[in-house]
Amino acid sequence: MSDKKISKIKIGIINLKTNNLYSIYNAIKNIGYNVSIVETNTKYLNYDFLILPGVGSYAKGMKNITENNFNKRLIDFILPGEKKILGICLGMQLLFENSNEFKMTKGLGLIKGKVKKFKFIQKTIIPHIGWNSVVLNNKMNYFKSSLINKKFYFVHSYVCEPADINYCGTKTFYGNKYFCSSIIQKNIIGTQFHPEKSGKAGINLLKSLLK
Repeated sequence: MSDKKISKIKIGIINLKTNNLYSIYNAIKNIGYNVSIVETNTKYLNYDFLILPGVGSYAKGMKNITENNFNKRLIDFILPGEKKILGICLGMQLLFENSNEFKMTKGLGLIKGKVKKFKFIQKTIIPHIGWNSVVLNNKMNYFKSSLINKKFYFVHSYVCEPADINYCGTKTFYGNKYFCSSIIQKNIIGTQFHPEKSGKAGINLLKSLLK
């Protein structure tokens, strides 16, 4: 994609007030995109692509989204299918129907499925922190060059369980089993790992996703 086309695409990063936004903001800006921070009291979502980032509590993230009925505006933005959203870490989890983190909390429901705590063998360290590889589902084949034989940075204690396993774009092995490490459903994308904290591999993936 040419620099001219990139500069015309409007990208918004949603401020959930749960984390530092500027690592993802700077990563997108350095690629060359027109990017801005979106507050949840914003009435009009005049963007081509929204990013839902996050590190922190599921309940707090959803509280910030629902306080100003931003969840409804976000769903209206996504459902026609013309615009895209990328959820990162907590942001990916918020795309699902609910989470049992601390208490059962309703999510955005854009992806059918649940968010649950890791359940592994006794010696497995939780949270899962650090670099890990991904295994591709066929659905992510068009991101193959950005994902295959690459490692990405994770930090999480909960995992997404999509109702339809075909929504799982990649899986990652930790402890004694695989978990879903990214999802893709038409114009809805999520990564459990942090592309913006994953060096060159993460930046190349962001470039592919934003195209």
